[in-house]
Amino acid sequence: MRHIRETQSMAEVRPLFEQQDVGAVEVFDNVGQAIGVLTQTDVETAVREARLDNPVGECLRYRVTGDSPSLDIADVSSHGFDHEPLRSVLNALHDGVYITDARGITVTVNTAYERLTGIRRDDVVGRHMADLVKAGYISKSVSLEVIRERRPITLVQSIRDHDKILVSGMPLLDSEGALRYVITSVRDVTELLRAKHAQEQLAQIRRMREAYDVDVRSDGQPPRLIVSPQSRECYELARRIAPRKSRY
Repeated sequence: MRHIRETQSMAEVRPLFEQQDVGAVEVFDNVGQAIGVLTQTDVETAVREARLDNPVGECLRYRVTGDSPSLDIADVSSHGFDHEPLRSVLNALHDGVYITDARGITVTVNTAYERLTGIRRDDVVGRHMADLVKAGYISKSVSLEVIRERRPITLVQSIRDHDKILVSGMPLLDSEGALRYVITSVRDVTELLRAKHAQEQLAQIRRMREAYDVDVRSDGQPPRLIVSPQSRECYELARRIAPRKSRY
């Protein structure tokens, strides 16, 4: 993951996100200590709020320090998601499921999530989402966005720098309206995006065929000439006005 200094302005680092398709950048303080992760959303917020002159440290929302919260195995088990029959229900789902608590700490994932992303459950459970972004597991965290916005959010994440997954995060509130968990559904859209690209290419080819006349040979050989209507008009005009060689 690329890294920047907290004293740099948002205007300085903006090109990293706009020109190089970067989803998250690690941020360091003046002594070389990693303090957090700057995301695409942070940059978009700075643009929207006219804060591009502000230093990165003031716009950083995902801070990662040695005091980052984490859960041990006993804490994870206390949430009940790994108890039967709930565990079997989660694993029976075709879509991936990723659950964090209200602080952004991973509580559990189902087997479909492991299959879709290649990320093992043991690598993420008990870890804060900001740490996982920093470590490069995912390009951005929908869970942290849901915690911040307190509303459902859907976005596309990059996994292993090439696979694309569609993630939809939903806040789960208790009876008093306090946030308890963020439930995220995960679906692989890599093949869908490839199919969409192929469909767009096919549509472009069809438009080109409609815009051009093709002289197809009856003997099955390749076309002799492809001429657009505009080119034919220019040719006919040139043929009419071109001087002809005199017979005398």
